Amino acid sequence: MARSERPVALVTWLLAGWIAATVLAQHPQHEFDRMRRIPVFRLVLPDWRFFVPSPPDHDLVPIFRRVVDGEPGRWSRIGRPRERNLLDGLWFPGARREHGLVDVSRELSLLGPVSQAELDSCVPFVVLREAVRAAHGVDGHEVQIGILAERPYASDTGRRIMWLSPAVRM
Repeated sequence: MARSERPVALVTWLLAGWIAATVLAQHPQHEFDRMRRIPVFRLVLPDWRFFVPSPPDHDLVPIFRRVVDGEPGRWSRIGRPRERNLLDGLWFPGARREHGLVDVSRELSLLGPVSQAELDSCVPFVVLREAVRAAHGVDGHEVQIGILAERPYASDTGRRIMWLSPAVRM
């Protein structure tokens, strides 16, 4: 190896080692964190597990159904996600609505059962109710709103209802 190639080879091996150590340091079991016990390595090896220590294994989907003469109808999604294109990676303002629906769905699923009297003061429920009214035109009908937990690309057995409202008149 020529003398001028040694610094390039050294930098290449150092970067390759740093990348390998970073990948190994992300293992969920902390036994692989031995290098991070040394203070210098704590500065140069990122710990990305901090951001998502236990990632979710399901999506929360807000759903609703009409109730006609006491008989519930078919479940429908409140907001339908649209197909993405390449430009959505740069600019996609429609994602705010989708993320908002997921956020209020998470709030409701954590809230637990809500009585009929408390529904009008429950902000996440009011947001979902108004989203159903705006998107599906159900004024004058009774509807039931729920939160479905589903595993992406799973069969129907991978779905379960996390939260369910009583039937309310729109």
